[in-house]
Amino acid sequence: MWFFLGLLGGHRFYLNQVGMGIFYVLTFGGFGLFWLLDLFLLPDLVNRANRRYIRN
Repeated sequence: MWFFLGLLGGHRFYLNQVGMGIFYVLTFGGFGLFWLLDLFLLPDLVNRANRRYIRN
């Protein structure tokens, strides 16, 4: 999802980070910089979202 919809924030919406998703849509992935940064941050973001889902 990050690769195909990342510049439009699809992965952020999927992780329930709507504010960041809207930011990605408006800035086209933070002008591509934040999209590349998410390549390294995404595993931790997914782990956090999974832990939150399991608790609830």
